Formats: sequence, C-alpha cells, structure tokens
Amino acid sequence: YISIKRLHAVNGRSDKIELYDLQGRLRFLVCVKEDITRIPVEQMAAGMYLLSVTDENGTEVFTEKVIVER
Repeated sequence: YISIKRLHAVNGRSDKIELYDLQGRLRFLVCVKEDITRIPVEQMAAGMYLLSVTDENGTEVFTEKVIVER
C-alpha cells in the first residue's frame, strides 16, 4: 500500500487522489475526506508512477513520483 496523510485537511472538504503510470494512463482514482488514505499497489507492475492530489476546487495540492518495487 501507499499511505497518504492529508496535512491540509479541512473538515467537510474532499481531495481527489490520482495515480498515473508514466504513459499517462490513470491507474487509480479516489475522492477522499479521511485524513489517511491507503492506495493498494499489489496488482500494479513495478515501476515509477505519478501521484497527484487536487482539492475540491481543482487546485493542485501536490504531485509526487512514486516507485513501486517488487
């Protein structure tokens, strides 16, 4: 799993978490209100992915490279 903690969380507001492979294909998408979110990666191929978090207004909170290893 990849665990993500929302440090900027505001009660009642949600964030969108997206995980893309390097070919730009969306591999995971979830809208969350929880402080901590776990993304399952067991079925994903080893490699580099881009993790993007945007708030409910569509403003990018952050984008980070993620490496899945086996």
